[in-house]
Amino acid sequence: MPFVATWHKVNSSHYIRPPKVQATICMEIRPRVGSWNPFLAAVPLSEEGYLLELRVGPKGRIPTSFSVMHGSGKTDEYFIRNMSNEVTPSTSAYVMLKEKPTELIVGEESLQYSINV
Repeated sequence: MPFVATWHKVNSSHYIRPPKVQATICMEIRPRVGSWNPFLAAVPLSEEGYLLELRVGPKGRIPTSFSVMHGSGKTDEYFIRNMSNEVTPSTSAYVMLKEKPTELIVGEESLQYSINV
């Protein structure tokens, strides 16, 4: 695999001020070599509500505070979120999810990977 991916359970300690809809799980993901910039994550359009936010931080630790530039969009099949922060072998992206989607696409505009969950 050209990337490292780990599932984490999420609880209220992962928020400074918990939102109305909290993530219950997240996928930590980063490339083994190189970088992804800008980073994107996508889920099937029917599961749009599952993909809550993206965070960036050191590997192995879900960040509680963060500052990223988010964008979002849709295609005929997918709901997409992206962020301007770079994801590297030592800096992970944290895809915050309400539930596990049936498929998760991650990477950057020019190179994406589909993960069947």
